[in-house]
Amino acid sequence: RAALQFSRDCVPRQEGDDAEPGSVARGSPSAAARALREKEAALKLRKYLGVHEGDAFCGSFEFKEEWGEFWDLRWQRGPCETDDKGKAINKALINFKTCRYPIGKDAQHCLELMGGSNYTHCTGLYLNFEPVIRPTEVEFCYTVQGKADMSNAYITFTGKRWQGNLPGSVAGLTCCTYQKGGGVVLSAGSGQLVSLGNAPKHDKLIKCRLSIDWNRKIVIGTTDKDGKGYPAARQTTPFRDDQCEGFATLYIYNTEVQATAWYHWIRIVQDENAAVIDTKAMDARAELQRNIDKREYDKAVASDMAHGMKMGAISATTHGPDGEQNLAQ
Repeated sequence: RAALQFSRDCVPRQEGDDAEPGSVARGSPSAAARALREKEAALKLRKYLGVHEGDAFCGSFEFKEEWGEFWDLRWQRGPCETDDKGKAINKALINFKTCRYPIGKDAQHCLELMGGSNYTHCTGLYLNFEPVIRPTEVEFCYTVQGKADMSNAYITFTGKRWQGNLPGSVAGLTCCTYQKGGGVVLSAGSGQLVSLGNAPKHDKLIKCRLSIDWNRKIVIGTTDKDGKGYPAARQTTPFRDDQCEGFATLYIYNTEVQATAWYHWIRIVQDENAAVIDTKAMDARAELQRNIDKREYDKAVASDMAHGMKMGAISATTHGPDGEQNLAQ
């Protein structure tokens, strides 16, 4: 398995590279020069992976984005430029930088993604893959802070380049976080949300692992919130769009103006020899949980019915001439 590492020799360093991403510094390369460097980086990446023009999919590889040198050559801002009402998004409301987080002895090198557009997808950063990838595992370490009822810290893969909206781009995998309620969730088809675990505290990084079965178009997710390892997954989640045959683009973003997400790293693995995922035990656990939930529901309904019948019987009893109840009825 090739380890995809972007190092100092991947792209020649030039004057002006110390400037913040997106800034115009004295001596910084022109837009044309930057585009040329990005093209050279893409060609070297393809050569490293052993892929050629016309290849449908990459071979086996492992890529871990840790926000080191030249990360801003790989990632681009956007691509969505209008909000859910069709108005242009103010780019000043969405900012990103590398920093150390959380504050204190446990601080780690992270990408800080601040802001977003309310209820609007794909407004932060995105990474294109060429050729299209079919990863067998996606893992990331992150945390987030935002409103309780809003979804943020998105990890979304689409089968096509941006087509102006998420459905048109064929979203295959979408993972996000609600501060309260759902916690860390996967988005399945028909608007269904599958919970993977509780949301992280804003000052504590957690890990999330997503295993992908391309034959059945399912995702198996689980979270490690305390560094003690991943617990057994509880259930499978179908692709958001089962027409997705590969991932062309990865997006990270928030859907709230005041939210902030911190990504420590994102790891993508594609193993052509990956073993078939055995979901028998997981399906059995899911079925057991469904049966338990059904028994609890039936028990609650029976209790409500008994209480209702008792109250109905009392209200139906007649009273004697002196006001006493005739309980014989």
